[in-house]
Amino acid sequence: MVFNKNEIKAAKIVLNRSHNPAVRNFDKTYMNSMITGHKEALVKLNAKIQEVRDGSLTNHLLMTSQHVAVHLKKTENIEQRL
Repeated sequence: MVFNKNEIKAAKIVLNRSHNPAVRNFDKTYMNSMITGHKEALVKLNAKIQEVRDGSLTNHLLMTSQHVAVHLKKTENIEQRL
């Protein structure tokens, strides 16, 4: 298999990121921020779901809540690997 210059450069960047403590700290901080934001969004969405009386809006909020919950799970999984 032959790699072009851009692929080699990208691979070196990824390898260097994983060994740089400042980058790892930034990544952890960023992911923690994403986790907090997703949790806050879920709380707000679930509160609105209880308030809303329009069926189509309730369905939309439920679907959005499920989507945010999936993102939250993914961010938690990524954060655990950092």
